[in-house]
Amino acid sequence: MNDDKKNTGQEKLDRLQSETLSLLNKILPDPGTIDQQTFARMFQELQTYQMELEMQNDELIHVNEQLEWQRLRFSGIYDLAPIGYLITDTKGYIIELNSAAAALFKSGKHSLTGKSLYALIAEDDRDTYYTFFRRILSSALQENCHLRLSNGDEQVHVHAEGIFVKAADQCYIAFTDITNTMQVKQDLMKASHRLSLALDASGSGAWELSQTDMVFSLDAVIEDMLGTGHRDYRFAAIRELVGPADRERFSEDFRSAFFDRPVDATYRFACPGQAARFIWIRGSMKETMDGRRILSGIMTDITERKLRQDNEDRLAAEHQRALVIARHLAEEKERNRISSALHDTVSQLLYGIQIKITQINNQRSETAMKEISELMRDAIKITRNISFELAPSILLDFGLPAALDELATRFSNSALRIESRTVGFANRISPAVEANVFRIVQELVNNSIKHTQPSRIDILLKQSGHKIEISVTDNGSALLADQSDTLMAGTGLDGINSRIGLYDGKMSITPVGASGTTIRVEITES
Repeated sequence: MNDDKKNTGQEKLDRLQSETLSLLNKILPDPGTIDQQTFARMFQELQTYQMELEMQNDELIHVNEQLEWQRLRFSGIYDLAPIGYLITDTKGYIIELNSAAAALFKSGKHSLTGKSLYALIAEDDRDTYYTFFRRILSSALQENCHLRLSNGDEQVHVHAEGIFVKAADQCYIAFTDITNTMQVKQDLMKASHRLSLALDASGSGAWELSQTDMVFSLDAVIEDMLGTGHRDYRFAAIRELVGPADRERFSEDFRSAFFDRPVDATYRFACPGQAARFIWIRGSMKETMDGRRILSGIMTDITERKLRQDNEDRLAAEHQRALVIARHLAEEKERNRISSALHDTVSQLLYGIQIKITQINNQRSETAMKEISELMRDAIKITRNISFELAPSILLDFGLPAALDELATRFSNSALRIESRTVGFANRISPAVEANVFRIVQELVNNSIKHTQPSRIDILLKQSGHKIEISVTDNGSALLADQSDTLMAGTGLDGINSRIGLYDGKMSITPVGASGTTIRVEITES
């Protein structure tokens, strides 16, 4: 095959050379009219072109051989692949398929070519296949579904994946045989069911109730549950052992069970000579070999489990009650703090204004009027600051960067300058995270003012993906190691630690030189 291709290439090269010489004879003057040097140069150029063409021809032959080898190799891989591959037209007729696909249908490739794939699907799954094929044609994405193939007396479960190739106007479909997987799953489900029954029956007893005479048949385990001295197993007698609160429900459940509604409930039994027991009863109707219909099932003593659950429920209720009490106490504490803040600031200012007004009435003092105006401004400012500390509306309206800028402005004064800078935060984060970050910064600034007496505080807030970094640096007195530990245990930082803990964050305190402290906090937005 390679020799034939080389001969064909050589023939094309010879023909090209002949056509080139013919063309040169037409366009070039008679060789006798040109000098020997020009002729030699032209001949050399022609030789050069000929060599280039021969090299290109050899290269093309080599490339063609490589492509043919690759085609044969991939054709073998395609045909020998363990997954069934099919190519269909837009109407679902098979154009081509590999050996694995033919094996799924237990037929030859030639006999399947041209057939409708729809007819080869199990009848119950043809609607699923039709929907799957329509999705392939209408979507540029890969679609998949679970199908069963019609294979004589057997059915093959396959996982189907398909995509429509618009350039070829064809559908490429792959079938993966999952029959063994489905069988394994069914076997696992059966084994799991048997294991579940075995585990449930551990420590349980079996019972039967005849619909004819309404008499229980109990095994030794249930007899021991109900008390060894009890031998009357009529339904009415067993019903009398049930606690009064559950007795009517017990009767109703068993009446319903005779109409194929399973029994599955827990009842409190007051057995003679024993403490009260909680027994879980499960059962359903079944038909015996002689045609009788009986109720049968198991009884399980779950007294310890029920008492443990009741105790857990009680503890949970007490815990919930403690949380409610703590919340109410916290709310009351916050109300007291607000009341105290208003009383110690705004109320005093307003009281001073009242005194000044009295002075005005008595003295008509212009100085008193100015003092009243200043007191009024102070009252308004303090009231706004209290409102900002409790619930800054700017945080809800404009977000974290604006709220931190406002915090820096409000806390700054002639003796203290606070600068705030944020990096990132192109989009708003969740309100809960914004609120917690703001409170962390607010408390860090308060602690810095309280413990280091700085003249400058720098706030830096950075966001990188879901990670948020907070850095508060002051130029006050640097914290020593023991002071740092004391500060970490302080009330303010306790609140910060609780907020950081919500996001699995961490905090560090680092002295900066001889004077200054940097507190860094890192949290991850969940």
